[in-house]
Order: sequence, then structure tokens, then C-alpha cells
Amino acid sequence: MREEAADISQETLTELRTALEVQYQQVATKIVEETSGVTSAIEDMQVARQRVASWATPDDWSPLKKGIKRVYKQGRKALKRSQEAPTLENRHEWRKQVKYLWYQVRLLHPLWSPMMAALSEEMENSAIAWGAIADWSLLKQWLLEQWAAESETAAEELSGDRAALLAAIEQHQQRLQRKAERLGERIYAESPKQFVHRLKSYWQVWQQ
Repeated sequence: MREEAADISQETLTELRTALEVQYQQVATKIVEETSGVTSAIEDMQVARQRVASWATPDDWSPLKKGIKRVYKQGRKALKRSQEAPTLENRHEWRKQVKYLWYQVRLLHPLWSPMMAALSEEMENSAIAWGAIADWSLLKQWLLEQWAAESETAAEELSGDRAALLAAIEQHQQRLQRKAERLGERIYAESPKQFVHRLKSYWQVWQQ
């Protein structure tokens, strides 16, 4: 984002930073007020994490095959939809599907740790990129709402820089999108049948 924002004045960037800090404090205060619920959720996740760590990889591939193939197929379709119609909803759905596959691959690390770890990392990077795109969209929407709430004079005062800021956000999103799509095309380069067959081959060697 630093490269895209190079032509924006320091005044506008300072204005944005200050507004975000205020927003952060408001959200943080709200979270603290709801600490009991957050603490309970954290405790539940810690228990679940310990439970998952103790899971053993099944000795039979059949139970795994169906679930992996279904999730991979859904992710492949979500990738195609997001490319044909790059709406926020379609991008979010693709991100969800990538994360589902990522969770499965993480559980299969014992099959071939270096290979599965690399695949897992690329899936995580793709999900992170799509998450960042969504975050920037929310920021852009929030900025427009904040500026619209100001007086007409204040809204026009930095209109040039503000337009440049929105353009910079869009350029950054496009760069993230290209990265996410390249990763997605690699992750889903195989057909569901080919992907499952490859993992089955790893599983068979691991069982020997």
C-alpha cells in the first residue's frame, strides 16, 4: 500500500490514521466490556485445539477421499465464480472454501510434511490475501460514510487527496487480487479426481 499511496499528502494520511485510532479504541472498549464471552470462546478454542492435536490419521483412505474431493471441487467452482463475477460475496465464498481445504491439508501433514506444509502455506497465503481485500473494501466503505457525514465544506477540502486515497486502495486491492488468483489457479490446477489421487499416493507411501 505504501507504493500506491506515495502521492497522497501527509495531512490526509494523518487524518486517516487518527480516525482509525479512534475507531480502534471504540472497538477495543466494546470488546473489553464483553470480556466474559470472549474469554469463554478462547477457552473453548484452546480445548478444541488440544483435541485436534491428538487426532490420528486414519488407516483407511476411503473416509478421507469423499470429504477432500467435495471440498476441493467446491473450491474450484468458487474460484471460477469469483473470476467470472468478482463480487465481494463470491470472493468471500472462495476464501471460505480455500480455508476449508487448508484445514484438511493441515491434518494430512504426516503424509509428506515438507510437501503438505508448502501447499498449506500457499492456501493460507491465498486466504490471507482475500481477507485483506475484504478489509480494504470495508475501509473504503467506512471512509465514504465518514466523509459523507461531514459538512460540505469539510468534505471538499481534501477532495483531491481523498479521491487519490480511494484510488490507491483500489490499486492495492487489484494487486492483492492478482496474487490471490495466481495462488488459486495453482492450488486448483488439478481436477478434483487428480488432486485426491495424488494425496492418495502420498497416503499409500506413508502407510508402508
